[in-house]
Amino acid sequence: MVGQKFGIEGAKMLGASFISDELRKKYCDRRAEDVEEISSALERKRFDLLSKVGHQLRGSASTYGYEPLSSIGQKMEFAAQHRCIQEGQECLFALKAWLQEQNENSGESG
Repeated sequence: MVGQKFGIEGAKMLGASFISDELRKKYCDRRAEDVEEISSALERKRFDLLSKVGHQLRGSASTYGYEPLSSIGQKMEFAAQHRCIQEGQECLFALKAWLQEQNENSGESG
């Protein structure tokens, strides 16, 4: 596997197309877990956690070639830095919509 042999940076250089469908599914499953973490962070006004998840999302999504998701992560970081609950909720909604789209697309190919 490219990621194991060359590391994440090597996988980025070779392109996201080398990432297996299985790894993509696991990645999306993990993002579904993020929904709960983000919801909890917003409810408790834990902007530090919101920023952390946004930062991780921004970086990891790029590795997988999910640029729209990376953008959501960037906006989430911004929302956390500015302590903006509404923008954080918009990011959460966008993440849920993105996950729904991924689920629909994987159902079509399966």
